[in-house]
Amino acid sequence: IGMLGVIASAISLAFASGLSGDTSAFFGAITMDGFAVFAIAVILVALGAGLLISPGYLERQGLRREGEYYALLQVSALGMMLMAAAGSLMLVFVGLETLSLALYVLCALPQLRLRAQEAGMKYFILSSFASAFLLYGISLTYGATGTTRFADMADFLRSNQALTSEGFGPLLLVGMGLMIVGFSFKVSAVPFQSWTPDVYTGAPTPVTAFMSVGTKVAAFAAIIRVFVIALSTQTSRWEPVIWVIAVLTMVAGNLLAVSQRDVKRMLAYSSIANAGYMLVAVATATPRATSALLIYLVTYAVANIGAFGVVALVERDDGRGTALDEF
Repeated sequence: IGMLGVIASAISLAFASGLSGDTSAFFGAITMDGFAVFAIAVILVALGAGLLISPGYLERQGLRREGEYYALLQVSALGMMLMAAAGSLMLVFVGLETLSLALYVLCALPQLRLRAQEAGMKYFILSSFASAFLLYGISLTYGATGTTRFADMADFLRSNQALTSEGFGPLLLVGMGLMIVGFSFKVSAVPFQSWTPDVYTGAPTPVTAFMSVGTKVAAFAAIIRVFVIALSTQTSRWEPVIWVIAVLTMVAGNLLAVSQRDVKRMLAYSSIANAGYMLVAVATATPRATSALLIYLVTYAVANIGAFGVVALVERDDGRGTALDEF
């Protein structure tokens, strides 16, 4: 049934990709352009793969009757799709909370496993802090520009360059900084990555596979829309911060991955390093860099889901079997 939902979504997405003219809805809150279609297609691939590798894993873990597992996966994917197609900061936040709330439960679904409970609680607490930073940043950005729609925000900033640099400069600057903190947490960028290895290790492996890909696609789609499109006139302000975070993420992610003795933790730090590579495209802030980011996300999705799929196959029913020595 879950796969039927994926297929139906893919068919509707194919129709949406053929639309011409104004492709926005709900007063510009949703924008179904080529960028959104591509990102949603990658999310659907991740969801389909996550569904396919789940039944055997859940049966070994004694969770075969947990029907809500599949529903929560699809609810989370819905939130990711909303973020990818968002035309407004408010829809970005709604999508983010939708995917996060479902993932909190999915991470802690094996109720009798202590590591799963720890993963769910850690993800819930730290993600709530990050969401608060993001929402506060959104509110300050709204106060500076008078709108939450990306198109209107870009028009306002282009037509009020002197005003934004003198009158609303500090307000907008703080708003952008807080949004960078919130998004950095979601993409597991340094120094906001501490939750990633513990949550990836404790959560059910199919959930980890889906989460590691889907959340990154959704978050990077939102980052591109917010910073590269809506805040394009403020590039000189946010670009240096993104560069610093990208460098730290690439270096720290790879160095920490080398010393890991568990495959799931190693892949978690690999995911952190990959976020650094993708942030380079964001900092470059050109159309070609955005295209490169989308292609990289496809490659990352296939490779990551494949890697975690192998881990799901070899993991034992007690949650062990993922250490390098056991491999």
